[in-house]
Amino acid sequence: MIARRWHGRVPAAKADEYLTLSKEVGLADYRSTEGNRGAWCLHRREGDADNARYWYQRAGRPEASGTSEAEWTCIVQHLLD
Repeated sequence: MIARRWHGRVPAAKADEYLTLSKEVGLADYRSTEGNRGAWCLHRREGDADNARYWYQRAGRPEASGTSEAEWTCIVQHLLD
């Protein structure tokens, strides 16, 4: 498995536009790679605890309570197990 992480900040006013572009261009390119078994975009809006809670519940996982670094490590470890 190859897990890639890109970390950046986008002004809130441009977040939706950036996410759409990422999905239409970046993820589409990854998904079209031969042998690819999946590509996802995990994003976080600061202060959007309700959205995060929804996705953690949907995945049947406990909510992250630490740094984004620790959250990333936990997600990757779960995918590798």
